[in-house]
Amino acid sequence: MHGDSSKGTLKIANTTLRNNGSLAVRAENGANVSISGTKMLGNVVGGVYAASNAVATTTVGVSDSIISGGTEGVYVYTTIADAIAKVFVTRCTIENLGYALDSQTTDVGSTLISLSNSMIARNGFAWNQNGVGSVIESSGNNHIRGNLGTFGTLTPVGLQ
Repeated sequence: MHGDSSKGTLKIANTTLRNNGSLAVRAENGANVSISGTKMLGNVVGGVYAASNAVATTTVGVSDSIISGGTEGVYVYTTIADAIAKVFVTRCTIENLGYALDSQTTDVGSTLISLSNSMIARNGFAWNQNGVGSVIESSGNNHIRGNLGTFGTLTPVGLQ
């Protein structure tokens, strides 16, 4: 599923997105996506991709879902100044991927993955945080175990 519009909103609930040749969900350039109760299984590239290569804010919320199989679990990416891409993940299982959480910039723009009450297990990398303006934050109530490695910084934030 693909959302690409500064005015676009996509809501996905209680759905299985399986064995796609690319991503389960791709949101770009100002899209606003809400995903709940969804299984994203065995997609070649991965689960959720949020990006901006325009001056826009792309936002995705993922709750009560499973992302399993593929290269990327949750991937956020920006390529120009003032571009913003954010994914908020809560009560999810992200497992059996190359990268569970991947927040990258080309040293411009800003990316954020915010994780709470979730399990990150059996991945190549639990997280990859790379580039100025990229952040992966953890509320401290996550189960992050059994992954082969990490890259960059996981930023702790308090529960509110």
